[in-house]
Amino acid sequence: MLQSTPQIIESFEDLQLEPRLVKAIQKAGFLHPTPVQSQGLATLLRGVDALISAPTGTGKTVCYAVPIIHQLLKDTTLEQSTQASNEMAQWKALVLVPTKELAFQVTEAFQTLNRYNSIRTLALLQKQPVSWHKVALTHILVTTPATLQHLLQQKVYSMSRLKWLIVDEADLLFSFGYEQDMQKILASVPAHVQCVFVSATLDTDMHQFLRYFQDQRQGTFQKIQVQNDVTQEQKLQTLAKHHYVQVEQELDKYLLVFVLIKLQVIKGKILIFVNSVEKGFRLKLLLDQFYIHTSLLNAELPLLSRLHSVEQFNQGKSSILIATDEACHMQKRKKLDWKKEEEEEEENIRSEDRKETKGAEQEEEFDLSRGMDFQQVAVVLNFDCPSSFVSYIHRAGRTARAGKAGDILTLVTPEEMTRLESHFVEMGLKQEDRIPLKLKMSQVEPFRYRVEDCLFKITKNVLKEARATEIRREILNSEKMKEYFARHSLDFEALKSDRPLNTRTNPHLADIPSYLMPSELRPLNKNVHKNLQSKQSKKRRKTGRPFDPIKG
Repeated sequence: MLQSTPQIIESFEDLQLEPRLVKAIQKAGFLHPTPVQSQGLATLLRGVDALISAPTGTGKTVCYAVPIIHQLLKDTTLEQSTQASNEMAQWKALVLVPTKELAFQVTEAFQTLNRYNSIRTLALLQKQPVSWHKVALTHILVTTPATLQHLLQQKVYSMSRLKWLIVDEADLLFSFGYEQDMQKILASVPAHVQCVFVSATLDTDMHQFLRYFQDQRQGTFQKIQVQNDVTQEQKLQTLAKHHYVQVEQELDKYLLVFVLIKLQVIKGKILIFVNSVEKGFRLKLLLDQFYIHTSLLNAELPLLSRLHSVEQFNQGKSSILIATDEACHMQKRKKLDWKKEEEEEEENIRSEDRKETKGAEQEEEFDLSRGMDFQQVAVVLNFDCPSSFVSYIHRAGRTARAGKAGDILTLVTPEEMTRLESHFVEMGLKQEDRIPLKLKMSQVEPFRYRVEDCLFKITKNVLKEARATEIRREILNSEKMKEYFARHSLDFEALKSDRPLNTRTNPHLADIPSYLMPSELRPLNKNVHKNLQSKQSKKRRKTGRPFDPIKG
């Protein structure tokens, strides 16, 4: 059963937290608890099982992190329990998350609150850790279900001394292909462990699972729920503008993206969504030839490369991020009925699927719609029309945040227009709020030859090399490979000496000749010409000679 009468606190001082934790909270700038923290902190400190539901960005991570750290700091046997390195690793707290990116964000939140103590938090993101000893001495482990399930099968870890189990983004972990891993993990959780399930939404699957799990534990859950005054759809209707452009063919989308960015029709930080990894690489390689710097984000890239792309975008070092949305594919997976008992036949089918698709695990643990923090996005550009309404809302929700306005622009072919219209209808968007961009294809025709010529150069071999470049960089920087390269220096030099892919071979493509500029678009291009003239004048002052546009 769910109980929904949590104790409310008005200040962190009401909780009488451990002094070192109080100091870390103040240092982090948390002056007052958020609504979900006001309801949840006192409840979790009592040690009861809980279900926390609150919108994204309301402080749910701090809500469950503070009680864990407070109790660990009061545990006088904490250091003694990790002295014997030969014993089986036994964590005190376990946090399960759906994506590796979210694992880093949760770990960072714990480390911020552990600033003035020696509690160790580790994000475990690989099945074979670099240091087993480091994992064994960890107090708080943050990982994904697939990684944890693999480690438990090795029988080198035990949850016998586990005190807290946190399931973050629980609605995702109890569906979309994670069900069987979660069933096995939860079956091995001791009865004395405090379980906390955290989610932004409460759906039928969540309630169905809770009934199943409560029957196993024979207990009750404290329900802590905070709702927004307006739904995400309503927020996007009021703060965001929804634009669209209809093109005749798929190839026109590449032309249109180049013109919109190069002529600064769209400005600020731009998040571009595509529906396939290959299309993302192709778009990046095209824009690179025109000296337009972009970052790439998809499930195929190594983890460090993905984190680096997000960091560069959030810090403003890269203003354009091309992302492949894996969420639309995940939503097509069949959901499991938690009431039914697990059958051996289902396990056999699952193992066969794993053999057929290499790298599927990486895609399962990558989802742009959940857990990823993109800051100050001005424009969301849908290069492809989202395959579902949920995907459209998740993409559009990356802008128009914190009370700020934003723009969503979708490029559609005639075949995709019907789908986009259905998204608008389901969202409740009025006809006058569906804004066609005032840009005719005839205005951008002068640029077609350049764009198609550059696209022609992006062959299958070029795409293959672009994909291999990031993997090669990850290998060179890998901690796991250092020992190997120490013994095989020739392999290291061979990888290091590989010529990187260079798409910027024509400097003249960085500029737009005035004769190509349609008269209708010249007012939009004032800033481009100002920047170009500024660069040319600086070069003349530096070299003492007139600028030659041919020689550069």
